[in-house]
Amino acid sequence: MTRMLPLTLIVLAAACARDHYQLTELKNGEVIRLDTQSGALTLLEGSELHVPDSVEDHPADSDALAKRRAWPVLGAPLGLDYAKTSLATSWRAGQLRYDLRLDYPDTGRGGDGTPGVYYRQHLPNSMSLIFLDADNFVVRQVLLDPGQLVGEQDTSGVVRAREIRDEIPFEAGDYRRVAGWSFSWR
Repeated sequence: MTRMLPLTLIVLAAACARDHYQLTELKNGEVIRLDTQSGALTLLEGSELHVPDSVEDHPADSDALAKRRAWPVLGAPLGLDYAKTSLATSWRAGQLRYDLRLDYPDTGRGGDGTPGVYYRQHLPNSMSLIFLDADNFVVRQVLLDPGQLVGEQDTSGVVRAREIRDEIPFEAGDYRRVAGWSFSWR
C-alpha cells in the first residue's frame, strides 16, 4: 500500500499538467486535488480518488452558508470621485443571493452640483461583480446589467444611492472559497 501512494501521486501530478488541477497536502496528511477551472475538490484516499460529500448532506454547513455576510466597503471610481460600494451575500440551495449598493459622494459634477444629476446621466455601460479567493484569484466574475440598478432618492428627489438585489447559480464549494470581492464598471 505504501508503494502505491508515491506512484499514485506521480500519476496525479502528471495529470495535473497545464495547471488544470492543483494538488495540496493538508496538515492531517490528506491529499486533495482542486480542479482550478470548476473548483471541484477530490480527496485522495489510499490509491483511490473520492469526491467529498456535498453541502446538502451537511445541514449545519448549509445553514452557516445561508447567514447574511457583509463584505468590506470598497470605493468605486466615478470620474474624479468615488462611490462607497457595499456588498452583502448569502448562499442557499445552489443560489448566491447578493445585495450590491453604490452610495454616491456628496459632491457632484452636474449643473446644479448634486450627485443625482450627474450619475443619473452617466450610468455605466457594463458592470462586474468579482469574487476573489484568499490569494486574490478570481473565483467567479458576474456581469451585471446596469439597467437593474434601482435608485434611492432623498427627500429632495436627488438620487443618493443605487442598488441591485439578485440571485445567481453558485456552487457551495466556490462560495466557501470566496475571501474577498471587487467591483468594476465602464
